[in-house]
Amino acid sequence: MTPEESDRHKAMKEFLARTCQAAGLTTKAETATKNRSARPDVTVFADGGVNLGCEAQFYNASPSTILRRTRAHADDGLVSNWITHDDTFHLVDRAHWMLIRDVTWREINNAADLPLVGGYRVLASWHCTAAADRPCLTGRPKTGCGKQHGLTSEVGCFRRQECSPAGGYGTESLRPGSSH
Repeated sequence: MTPEESDRHKAMKEFLARTCQAAGLTTKAETATKNRSARPDVTVFADGGVNLGCEAQFYNASPSTILRRTRAHADDGLVSNWITHDDTFHLVDRAHWMLIRDVTWREINNAADLPLVGGYRVLASWHCTAAADRPCLTGRPKTGCGKQHGLTSEVGCFRRQECSPAGGYGTESLRPGSSH
């Protein structure tokens, strides 16, 4: 990682924490999960027991790293949420991801909001029981595991060039509680 990436990574963690807190959500930065199998950049504790493990990703981690870390989040009851600036990275379509434009750490530091330009999804949560409409994510389809699960469904574009008819950037917001 270059020094610029380190500064940008730190700025994104601080941005996520402050915008979530401004929206009334509780956050913790770089805190190990209950089982100590994961340590997301920022953990966001939401109503209803669905919590996010947010990861700022400004370098192209290997597919196995993305899958291992995403699985560790899920094992600890977190829905992973990867934020990146490059839609060619391995995390795209391997994990829940959001695309922002390529910004410097200073731009992130000074930002009140960052527009999403692709990859965003809507989070759905459910209590995992045998009668649930959705399958158990831990592989217990007949009985359910009794935990609260979260899963995202696509609502945005998955490639930057698909975000608008002219191939330009979209206008969705990374700020929690935004009306987009």
